[in-house]
Amino acid sequence: MNRFIRAHGYEAGPTQRPGLAGLLSAAIAEPPTLLLLWMAGALKPLAHAAALGLIEGVAVHVALVLAAGALYGEVFQRAANDPAGGWLFGLAYGFLGWLLGPVTILQWLKGEPAIAGIAAQAVLGAYLSWGLLVGILFPIVHRPLHARLGDVKVEGRWQSAQ
Repeated sequence: MNRFIRAHGYEAGPTQRPGLAGLLSAAIAEPPTLLLLWMAGALKPLAHAAALGLIEGVAVHVALVLAAGALYGEVFQRAANDPAGGWLFGLAYGFLGWLLGPVTILQWLKGEPAIAGIAAQAVLGAYLSWGLLVGILFPIVHRPLHARLGDVKVEGRWQSAQ
């Protein structure tokens, strides 16, 4: 990591758990995403494009989304913890997930467009809304997970033990 960035607190310490915060944020953001995909009729085409049944397709989607959430926390670390700008990181990350997942990898595996029409629009909307929710939720979820070495919790707030 760049020394300048590390010196100014970008790199999260071992007790700050950004990966866990990203995973939990993704887990909270996933049910609305699945609901949107189901309501738009995009779950079956996505599963079919991956050569999976509906249940297996949903399970793989959930597993990949949780891994993506953990990766979000590990990549952006403290930058994702900014309530004023975290939503933008999340939105961009959701777009990247859509671009890499159903647009690139599934079409490459299938050899043709994986999904089309309303279902394809719903997939884009679902990935963008998932990313937005992860970006908004990350600082909220991260707060209780963030513990500093040598700090103690007094009346609901972290204070230095020194």
